[in-house]
Amino acid sequence: MAGCGCSLRGMRLWGVWVVVFGWIGWSGCETPQTALCPSRSCAEGKLCQAGLCVSGCAQGWVVCGKDCVDLQTSVGHCGACGQGCVGGQRCEGGRCVLSCAGGTVACGDRCVDLESDRSHCGVCGKVCVAGWVCEKGRCVLSCQESFTACIGQCVDTQTSFFHCGGCVNPCKVGQMCLQGRCQWRCPHGQEACAEACVDLERDVAHCGGCGKTCGTGQVCEEGKCRPTCPDGQGFCGAKCVDKQTDRAHCGKCDHPCGSGQICAEGECRVSCQEGFTNCFGLCANLVNDRFHCGACHRACVSGYVCSYGKCEISCPATQASCGGSCVDLASNREHCGECGRACALREVCSDRRCGSSCREGRTDCAGDCVDLQSDRGHCGVCRRLCSEGYICSLGRCVLSCQSGLTNCQEQCVDLLRDRDHCGACGVRCKAGEVCSAGHCTLSCQSGLTDCGGWCVDLQRDVSHCGGCSVICGASVPYCYGGKCRACLEGYESCGGRCVSLAFDPQNCGSCGSICGGGAYCAHGVCTCGIGAFCDGQCVDTQTDATHCGGCGQVCAADQVCVGGRCIVPP
Repeated sequence: MAGCGCSLRGMRLWGVWVVVFGWIGWSGCETPQTALCPSRSCAEGKLCQAGLCVSGCAQGWVVCGKDCVDLQTSVGHCGACGQGCVGGQRCEGGRCVLSCAGGTVACGDRCVDLESDRSHCGVCGKVCVAGWVCEKGRCVLSCQESFTACIGQCVDTQTSFFHCGGCVNPCKVGQMCLQGRCQWRCPHGQEACAEACVDLERDVAHCGGCGKTCGTGQVCEEGKCRPTCPDGQGFCGAKCVDKQTDRAHCGKCDHPCGSGQICAEGECRVSCQEGFTNCFGLCANLVNDRFHCGACHRACVSGYVCSYGKCEISCPATQASCGGSCVDLASNREHCGECGRACALREVCSDRRCGSSCREGRTDCAGDCVDLQSDRGHCGVCRRLCSEGYICSLGRCVLSCQSGLTNCQEQCVDLLRDRDHCGACGVRCKAGEVCSAGHCTLSCQSGLTDCGGWCVDLQRDVSHCGGCSVICGASVPYCYGGKCRACLEGYESCGGRCVSLAFDPQNCGSCGSICGGGAYCAHGVCTCGIGAFCDGQCVDTQTDATHCGGCGQVCAADQVCVGGRCIVPP
C-alpha cells in the first residue's frame, strides 16, 4: 500500500465494514468515505449504502432503487421508498416532522419559543392564565408599574387595606391605607372630635371646630351657628334663602349663577331660548349645528353640513356629488365629465374626457397602464416579474409572509398577538400587557377590571365601586361588595354611628335590638353564657319553671323544674 496514504487504523476500520456489509470491489487507495458511491455507480449486483458499495443492506435498512436506506431517518424515503419530506421538514421515526429553527420547537403545526410563548410556556400546550406572561419557560405574574405581586394578586401597597406598605400587612378596623401607611382618617369633609367623625360645617355640637356648640334653636351652617330657618331654607348673610332655587345662593351661600342660567335643584343650569337645546351646558340649534346635528354631540364629519337635523354632503366647488361621494369629474374614470359616465378598459379620464394615455403615476407597458411601484409583473421597470413569495413594494421585490404574518426585519411575525411587534414592527408591549388584536392591552388577573388602564377591584375600590369611575362620596366613603357604604365592612350605620351588628349588644343583628339580662351579642344573636335568652333575659332552662327545658315551656302550678323537666315534688 506504499504511496497510497492509507493508515493502519483506516485499514482496520475498513475490515469492519467488510465483515458487516460483505466484500466490496474497489480499486486504488480510497478510504470508505470516498469509495465507489455515490460519486460513481456501484458494479452490477452491488448496492450503495452510506457512501459504500455493498453486497447486501445492513439490518434495519431496505433497498430503494439501487440504494440502501434507513426509512426511519431518510428525508428522501421517510417511512416508505419514494416518500420524501418537503422543504423545512426532517425524517424522524419514519415520519416527516416540522424542523424548527434554533431556539424553537414544534407544537402542533407551529414553531414556538417555549421560553416566551404564553400558549406554550415551558412545554407544548401549557397556557399562561390572564395577567401572567411566560418568562424563561415559566408562567409568572406580570404586574404593571407601581403594583406589587402579593399572594398571586397585583395590589397597590400605597392604598390596599390588606397589603398596606407591603404584602400581608392589613390595617385595623377604622383605619385607611394612605401612602403605604395605616392611618386613622375620617371621610372627606369630616374631622375627628372626641373619637367621632363629625361635619364641622353642620354639626351643632362642633360647629366650625371641635367643642363649639350652638345655642338652643340654632343650627350649624357652613361652620357657623345661625337662627333656624323655615323648612327647605338656609341662612345666608342676614336672611333665610332657598339654596335649591336662589340664583344668588345656588347650592351654597354666595354662589351666584351666571348670565343666562337659572338655579334648579341647587345647581346652576343653562336656560336656553325657544328653538335651542341645552347640550351639556351649551345652547345649540339641532336643526343646523354641525356639531349637534339632530341630537346633542352628533357631529357631521368633514365635508358634510347639517341641514334640517341631518348631515348632508357638501362638496368643494371643483367637485360634484356622485352616489354620496365627492368626485372630480375632470379625472375620475368612473365619473368622467358627468356622474355615471365610466371610461372603457385601458382608458383614463383627462379634462373630463376618456382617452388612451396613462394618468400620472402609471406607465404604459405594452398597452397596459401599470403602477411600477406595486405591480408584481412590472416591478420598478416593465416586465420585471417578482418571484413566488415576493411582492412589489415601492418598485422593489420584497419578501411576502404567509397570510396573517408580516415581515419584520426578515422575520415573519403575527402583528395581532406578538408582544415584541404589536400592531407594527418594533412596537413592544410593556410588562403586564399582552398583544391583543394588534394593541398592547392591560391583562388584568381574575377578579380585577381594567378601568382607564388600571386593574382595580370593583368590589372594594372607593374610586371604582361597582363600576369604573363610580366614586364613593363623603356620606358613603367606604366600598365593599361593589357598593358605597357609610361604614367599614362588617359595620352598619345605626343612629349616625357605625356599629358591628354581629357583636354590639345595643344593636345585635339589627339596629336597636338590645341584649339585656346579662346576655351578650355573638354573630348577631343575643347569647347567654349559661342557659337561654328568653323574653329579653338570660334564664336557666334546667331550673326555671317558666322556661323549663326551653323558652316558653311553663310548668304547672304544682310542678317544679328539675334538670329541664317539669315534675311534681315528692
